[in-house]
This record gives sequence, C-alpha cells and structure tokens, in this order.
Amino acid sequence: MRNNLAVSALFPNRLLSAAEPYFRLGVNAAGLWVIRESTGRKGGLFRTREAAIRYARDESADGNFTIVHEPEGLELVLVQFRKAA
Repeated sequence: MRNNLAVSALFPNRLLSAAEPYFRLGVNAAGLWVIRESTGRKGGLFRTREAAIRYARDESADGNFTIVHEPEGLELVLVQFRKAA
C-alpha cells in the first residue's frame, strides 16, 4: 500500500504523474477538514484530519493514494452535473 502525504501544493507535477489523480487536503473557513480529489469527482467535509485521510484511502483503488496538503486552506465546491439528454 502506497500512501504519500506531500507537504506543499506548490509543485504537484513533480510529485505525481500527470495522469494519476491525487487528493488535496486542507481546513475550510468553518474549521472543518476538506479533502477533494484532483478530478473534482470525489470529496467531503470531516471533523478530523484522520477521518479525511481515511476517506481518501477508502475511495482509492487498492488503497493507493497521494495527498497534497493545502496550508492556506481549502474549500469544498459542489458542482451539479446534468444528465445527458
């Protein structure tokens, strides 16, 4: 099992392959932990950092995942998808 926690989001292209999704982790304005996949398809709000990391592990194929910490904070933006006609 490969778990990587990067300390900064300044150079994610040096940490990961371009095709491999990763998770971004930070605290929002309300003090909750936010974790969001780089593709924008997965994410959530959590009371603890450990719960957010557990979510990333559970949502990752074979438990392999990378987390980039956002020290300036992170907000969860919800996007509504429309069904194709």
